[in-house]
Amino acid sequence: MSQTFADFRTCVADLCTVDAARHGVSLGSAKYFTRLVTAALLDLQSFVPQLREGHRSVFTDLDLSEDGEASVGTIPEGGLITDAYYVTKTTCHCLRRPVVPYDWSSRFDLFCGKPRITGFQYFFSVSPFADEFIVYPKVKSPAQLWLYWNGAKGIFDDADTVKFTDEEAQAVALYVKANVCREVDKDLTLANSYWASYAGSSAMMGLRTRLHLDWKRKSEGPPASTSPQASVADCCDCSVVKCCYEGADCGFSGGFFWIKDASNLWHRITISGVAGEEVFSIGEGVETLVFDECVSPSAEGYQFGGGWFQILNTTTNEFVSISLSGSGVDAAVDFGRPKGSLASISTTARFYRFDPCLKLYNSTTGEYCSLQLLDEA
Repeated sequence: MSQTFADFRTCVADLCTVDAARHGVSLGSAKYFTRLVTAALLDLQSFVPQLREGHRSVFTDLDLSEDGEASVGTIPEGGLITDAYYVTKTTCHCLRRPVVPYDWSSRFDLFCGKPRITGFQYFFSVSPFADEFIVYPKVKSPAQLWLYWNGAKGIFDDADTVKFTDEEAQAVALYVKANVCREVDKDLTLANSYWASYAGSSAMMGLRTRLHLDWKRKSEGPPASTSPQASVADCCDCSVVKCCYEGADCGFSGGFFWIKDASNLWHRITISGVAGEEVFSIGEGVETLVFDECVSPSAEGYQFGGGWFQILNTTTNEFVSISLSGSGVDAAVDFGRPKGSLASISTTARFYRFDPCLKLYNSTTGEYCSLQLLDEA
């Protein structure tokens, strides 16, 4: 379950009962309660690696300083950058373009607007101290820079979407209560009781340890299936997906991927544009299609590789991997390079599912969602 940090903080306050509205702790100019919540989150993240992963910082032109033809920004303290995207939002789509790493020693190329690497348009350079970055071209409104990073995060905005659940809120509340009882109330017996519930003791498992184990199990995924498989497969060996278009809003015909709109017209989907400038190309609507008998691992207009679904870029004549991220107004389609080698169709692939229509993995919500490209759909 995901929620905003404001909702999570409210849940923590409810579990802390009177200490969340107490003079000298949380009311007036007192910052002790807020600092304890931050300390508890940092402590939890030190024990649960999964809570340190997948942070996102959004930079607008107001958050960055302009230097020549590039923008300069500050990396979150202790952050290990995993992805960076130059984002442009339109009324129909949110396009995220991956940036290409650029050597820091040649950073003045970016300030002057003359990168030496050809074939790409967006570049990103990180200082040797991992505290500063440069992005080219400079970020101008309404464009944004989305920075994904791993590391312990103690400061959150109220609108930030967090992975903390009610169990994490309970753990934070126990941490806060233990410290308030010890430092404010001078009640060591009660403080030790709260701390044992949080961190554990020789006689019991603490909530912090249980959260570590629960998150570890979640990250390992489901166990390998031991269900008996069909002894005889049909001639194309894809019986589980060959009829995925029936009753759904997508399908495969003539070696291409098609999507149906609200008027029951089918549109062929491809991609166009050079690397870093990809956009979807939506074909004219047709009323009827003759669907392919089987979904092929590799066809003229699409392919499946390394657990990813990929669509042909008619400009470069190369395949582009497709994935989703974000939710609501921040929902985005991510274009990437081809992943892995060609493989057979799988019903348990990491980044796509057939349910019955093709659905893609959303790295933010952890759900599989249909590719929504048509305004009227």
